[in-house]
Amino acid sequence: MWTKDIAGGVWSTAAASAGMVVVGDHDGAMHALDAATGEGRWLARAGAAIWSSPAIVDGKFVFGSYDRYLRMVDLETGAQVWRADHGGRSHSAPAIEDGKIWVGSASGWYYCFG
Repeated sequence: MWTKDIAGGVWSTAAASAGMVVVGDHDGAMHALDAATGEGRWLARAGAAIWSSPAIVDGKFVFGSYDRYLRMVDLETGAQVWRADHGGRSHSAPAIEDGKIWVGSASGWYYCFG
C-alpha cells in the first residue's frame, strides 16, 4: 500500500493501465504514478483545473479540463497528442469506442470527436 500527496487536491477518479495510474488535480496537472509504488513518472499540464476523469485506450488517455479543451496524452511519455476545444468546462469523463470520443461540456453541448 502507498499514499501520494497531490498538493492541488484530487477531484477526478483515477484510471489505471500498463502499471500506471493517472489522476488530475485542481491545479491543472495530470499526474502519472507508478501503480506499484506511487512514485511520480511525469506531469501533463492543462490550462486550468481537471475535474474530468481520464479514459485510457491504446496507450493514450483522454481528459477534459476547465480551460475548455479535451486532450489526448501519451500514457508512457506524457506528451500531448492532440487537443480540441469542446466549448466549455469539463466535468464529465470521456467515453471511447471504435476510434470515437464522446464528452459533455458545461456549455450544454455534447461532442463526438473522431
